[in-house]
Amino acid sequence: MLSFATIEASSPDATTVATFVPAAGMVCCSLTVGGEERLSQRRGLDAYASAGSTMGLPLLYPWANRLGAHEYATAGHRVVLPHDPARVHEEASGLPLHGLTPATMRWRARSAGGDRVIAELDFTDPVLLELFPFAHRVSLEAEVGPASLRITTTVRADAGARVPVSFGFHPYLRLTGAERAEWEVELPPCRGLVLDDRQLPTGERTPVAGGSVRLAEHAFDDAYELTGSRATFVARAPERELEVELLEGYGFAQVFSPPGAEFACFEPMTAPADALRSGEGLRVLEPGEEHRASFRIAVSA
Repeated sequence: MLSFATIEASSPDATTVATFVPAAGMVCCSLTVGGEERLSQRRGLDAYASAGSTMGLPLLYPWANRLGAHEYATAGHRVVLPHDPARVHEEASGLPLHGLTPATMRWRARSAGGDRVIAELDFTDPVLLELFPFAHRVSLEAEVGPASLRITTTVRADAGARVPVSFGFHPYLRLTGAERAEWEVELPPCRGLVLDDRQLPTGERTPVAGGSVRLAEHAFDDAYELTGSRATFVARAPERELEVELLEGYGFAQVFSPPGAEFACFEPMTAPADALRSGEGLRVLEPGEEHRASFRIAVSA
């Protein structure tokens, strides 16, 4: 079993605790409310750190979900990614998945006032620039309130380079004490992204009116484009509810809850999958600019 140093933040009333692991990609490995774990542990922290098997609430950086090939060209650079599981995640099909491996990114974190954690990633390391050649800095601030966690991530193009922004988060949320057959998922009005057989966007859109869907009758691995600057996704069961509110800086989302899974993922994304290759929905920062993105998880009962 691997051993990791962790850093915690607690709500002022001590009912809610979030735990982060700087040496494992700054993953939030635990979020407890009233002593109950609200994040699915799946195969656990060791498997995430060593093999990229996602769990908890990981940051997918510098790209969210998958790329369509091991090479991309954007912002004046052409990059060929290695087939190296120590540095780049790959899914079973061989496509790069979920960004760089946790150990590749060396976060520095500190507690700030008990209810907050602040972390920084200096993306000027030559090892990182070989895989994503856009020198910049990233900061992450997590603030814990009663039954809530807010995460704000800021990308700063402060090293003289243009920087494409295509990251996301993957919160594996649990409705404790309720079976999947009792769950409902509520979507906001948005646009659905049509995906090909590799789960990559084709460029087509379909309108989504929003509303509730029973997970007893449905599974999700679907991508969406927001129609406003904010949006809320909800999972609920009798006397239980979780919501993910996208507050700023996220124009896209993925919803993931495969058949039989005892979790629902509402994934905030700054750009759709494969944006580093397609350019679709991709913001490129000019030197001196920054991109701030924030979302909030709230738990009821």
